[in-house]
Amino acid sequence: KPFKNQDQCIDYVVQHQHKINGDIKYNAYGLDRHAEFEMNTADNNGSFDYSDANGDWYKVKVSSVNVSGNSGWFAGVVTKASNPAWVGQWLFAKVQDGSPDQIWGSFTDQTTAQNGVTNMAAPADGPFNVTKGNLKVN
Repeated sequence: KPFKNQDQCIDYVVQHQHKINGDIKYNAYGLDRHAEFEMNTADNNGSFDYSDANGDWYKVKVSSVNVSGNSGWFAGVVTKASNPAWVGQWLFAKVQDGSPDQIWGSFTDQTTAQNGVTNMAAPADGPFNVTKGNLKVN
């Protein structure tokens, strides 16, 4: 039996989705870092791109997203990186839209990362204050 109210369902999901995005700079463990990210809860995916003052970089395909209030959690697998050993690892991160904006993030395994998003836990590393740019959780 075909699903008759598919358009209404899609409209509902889009209206009730949450988005996380940002183009930020922050300092963690004495190193200047940059992150660009965009994701949403409607299709539970997005991207996270990282680079730092040492020239290291990686790209993450986000596949788990959760939002509560002004905080967002996300996880995904590293698909490309300046260090080949990072490819296949999972990033588990949290961001908080506040004064100041803050970011947490750690490499881990898939199960730990996805459970962290589901349970809205804080990753091991952070919080780090955003020093430039803006992140939004809405």
